[in-house]
Parts: sequence; C-alpha cells; structure tokens
Amino acid sequence: ERKFKKVFDIWGADHMGHIPRMKAAMKALDIDDDFLNVIIHQYVNLKREGEVVKMSTRRGEFTTLDELVEAVGVDSTRYFFAMFDPDTHMLFDIDLARQKSNDNPVFYVQYANARISNVFRTADEKNVAISASSLKLLNTQEDRKIIKLLTIFPEILDSIVTDYRTNRLTSYLEDLSRAFHGYYNKNIIVDPENPALSGARLAMCKALQNILKAGLGLLGVEAPDSM
Repeated sequence: ERKFKKVFDIWGADHMGHIPRMKAAMKALDIDDDFLNVIIHQYVNLKREGEVVKMSTRRGEFTTLDELVEAVGVDSTRYFFAMFDPDTHMLFDIDLARQKSNDNPVFYVQYANARISNVFRTADEKNVAISASSLKLLNTQEDRKIIKLLTIFPEILDSIVTDYRTNRLTSYLEDLSRAFHGYYNKNIIVDPENPALSGARLAMCKALQNILKAGLGLLGVEAPDSM
C-alpha cells in the first residue's frame, strides 16, 4: 500500500530459520524474492557503571528501546547501533553514550562539525574567504591525508548499499573527524596574513563539513553547529 520497492527487517540471530519460510510465503503470493531483505543481528547487551545489565524476558527483566533513548538520547542510540557490525555481539555502553567528551564517538564526530562551523565564524570576523582557486597550496602530508579521505566517501556509500554494513560509515566519519581534529590542533586555518592559503584550507574544511553533515544525516543524527 505504501509503494515501497524493498523492505528491510532486522531480526535476531535466533530467527534466521524463518527467512526461507518468509521467502516461500512471498513466492506463493507472487511477490519478488528480493522485496524482503533480512539483516540478521547478533545479540545486544547493555553496560552500565562498568557491568553488563542482566536481562531475562522470561523473568520480565529487560530494557526497551524507548527507555534506552530516554537514557542516552536519540543521536547516541542511533549512532551506537549503526557503528556495530551486525555479525558481532554488541555491547552498548550506556555511560559512554551519555558522555559529552571525545571518548564518545558520536560526540567526537559532532564536535568536528561544530569546530568547523566555528572556523567559519572566525573567518567571517577576519574577512577571510574561501578560495577554490588556491587549492594547489594544500600540499602537506596532513592536507593530502584529508583530501584522500574526502575522495572515498562515494565508495563507502556504494559498499553500504551492497552489504548494509552501516558501521563502515561510522568508522569513516570517525576517521575523518580524527584527521580534522589533528589538523586543527596543528595548523592555523584562518590567517589574515596569508589569505590564499587560508582560503584553500577553508575550502577543504567546507568539503569536509559537507561530508560530515551528509554522513550524520544518513544516520539520522544531528550535526550541531556549536557545542
């Protein structure tokens, strides 16, 4: 009724045996075999205060997704689930997901975006503009590292379309953020005394920020401009 071309279901590993039955039922209903796509996910455990939270459905001891979202927020919940390979057991560290520090991967990526926004606010204050015409000045090892990372974004997305491993995207965003944080700490990005180089660095930062925002957007995670 909703005209979807594909359906994605995420099932626990103990339900793998149901896939052939569902496929057979769909065939009987004359539905294309590739309409239903099942992603098998290994078990998820929660960790709080350094210990694994004990849960048992038989005893009625469990944590709902709504409760998890309330505890750590939507952004951390979405990001943490996306950053684990479905084939591996997931340990969701509640305390880490709530941290406002660089140890929290989603905070780390969001902070990179916020830092870049601050760079552009500084550039506006100092009347330094982006200059794509001076990109040839980006010739240091750090420059090349970031530029190389920027160029593989389409490849990352293509691989995810093929195997649905969203952890490839989170790992990539963290690598990109790590490269930027290191670059930011080592280099003066906005220098009114060197507008050509500053303009080139701003152009690179804008490209980097565009990818960070696009990647976070695909994950359904906010990209705040200040933190």
